[in-house]
Amino acid sequence: MPKLIVNADDFGFSEKTNDGIVESNKRGIVTSTSIMANGEAFEHAVALAKKNPDLDLGIHLTLVGETPILPLNRVASLVNHEGRFLQHARSFAWRYFLGKINFSEVRAELDSQMNTVLSHGLKISHIDSHQHVHMLPKILNIVLELSFKYNIPFIRFPKEYFTFSNEGKSTLGRAIKTKVLNSLCYVSRRKIVSKTDCFTGFYFDGDINEKNLLKILEKLPADNVCELMCHPGLERKMAMEDFSYHSGQETDALTSQKVINFISQREIELISFKELHSSIVF
Repeated sequence: MPKLIVNADDFGFSEKTNDGIVESNKRGIVTSTSIMANGEAFEHAVALAKKNPDLDLGIHLTLVGETPILPLNRVASLVNHEGRFLQHARSFAWRYFLGKINFSEVRAELDSQMNTVLSHGLKISHIDSHQHVHMLPKILNIVLELSFKYNIPFIRFPKEYFTFSNEGKSTLGRAIKTKVLNSLCYVSRRKIVSKTDCFTGFYFDGDINEKNLLKILEKLPADNVCELMCHPGLERKMAMEDFSYHSGQETDALTSQKVINFISQREIELISFKELHSSIVF
């Protein structure tokens, strides 16, 4: 029997994003979400998390697209001239490979984000990151340190098999991005010990609909735990960095009765990261 964790990223990005995530949990198949400590609607997300304790919660570490928690003079290598993080993971990776990232600043900022979330009394079961920057090897080393410090064993391992991605938005750009991310995962495959057996959602990033969601569910491997990343919201189209998420469309798919019925018929077990914790020795 396949086991599926459906994780909604970007909890805290906006109030409409937050409301869409909660709706997709209450009426649909979302079992988990990950919260952005530096999202503009972070406090709104905290309030919703406390009202909905069954919604499993992780932290969405953020080094791109938002503003830092720490004062700018403590994260100078991570921000642009406007005092914001770089807009996209491509820009961050370029600065990273040029040797222009101060990793002490990365450690301090990510530690601050973790503290911000935990200081609100939230229980965190897993860690992932905005645009998967945690898979850059030196960033991953820091995230691993923090996962031990805060006793949070599960870290997203976003290696997506192409068997999940041959339906729908088959663009060369997306295929290349998937290949690059998979290559980073291969390099770090032995570092992340506590992870799901498989991952999907990157290829259709921001563009999951009922049709391709059903195709993904059809291809879930038996007897494995798989994470499906998604981006629901109440906005019909949400602008983020240099691309758009069809958040309303994703909410529709995740709450689709056809999808819910399919999961029941195929005996796919919807679970969360916190349900896996009892089997982990950390």
